[in-house]
Amino acid sequence: MPDVFISYAHADATRIEGVKRELRWRGIVHDDDRFVDPNQVMVPGASLRGLLRKQIEAASMVVVLWGPEASSSANINYEAGMADALDKPIVLVVPEGEVSRPRIASAGLRVVEMHA
Repeated sequence: MPDVFISYAHADATRIEGVKRELRWRGIVHDDDRFVDPNQVMVPGASLRGLLRKQIEAASMVVVLWGPEASSSANINYEAGMADALDKPIVLVVPEGEVSRPRIASAGLRVVEMHA
């Protein structure tokens, strides 16, 4: 069962289930893929960056939910950069019409526009 790491701003938490459904409907992820949500597996006292790196290393794909809140999040920029550095396939989910994008130069980048 492949792991899909999902990166998002806390303010976008209510959008996650809809994004997962849409990614499955579009065939980008599959029913047997398991989403790894870094906000749900934090261990008190553990190194946040170390945990994020391990989860991204283990993932087969990284989904970055982008938007106004995400653009100012240090963790999301770190996660996207780490995925890029590790040559992970990255799916950048942006609201339709959103013009800002993280600086990701990955050849494996796929941009998907969705309704906000």
